[in-house]
Amino acid sequence: MTEWGQHPSEMTNRRLLFWIGIGLFGMLSPLVQLWETNSISWISLGVGMFTSVVVFSEYASSTKLGQMIDDWWDRIGIGGRFLVLVTVTAIVWGVIWVFRPPTVPIHSFALGMFVGLTAKVGFVLLKRTAINGQQADGGC
Repeated sequence: MTEWGQHPSEMTNRRLLFWIGIGLFGMLSPLVQLWETNSISWISLGVGMFTSVVVFSEYASSTKLGQMIDDWWDRIGIGGRFLVLVTVTAIVWGVIWVFRPPTVPIHSFALGMFVGLTAKVGFVLLKRTAINGQQADGGC
């Protein structure tokens, strides 16, 4: 897992850019669905953004549960993470296919989650860029 408060380095910045790419890629499906229906649930979008900001905050990973999840996520490696993401995606699609819930709130929530994730990672990169800029200027 990416350490949000980690000292800036080329490797951690690449990881953050990877997560921005995942966030942007993840926004495509709900965005296309909402574009086609020409409607959006702003409440669901806001709840999705709030949820992702809380989940990806430093405070969440500092709790005992958050630390356990972080440790597990690190232990399963890239292949395990991929398997978890594919499994969760299949379960969500299966539930949507079987129960046919209203799609606009679900797509709005998903879009909000990806917007929140992308914004969080973007802000971390901006902060790191500012820190690197200050260090290059001699700390002024």
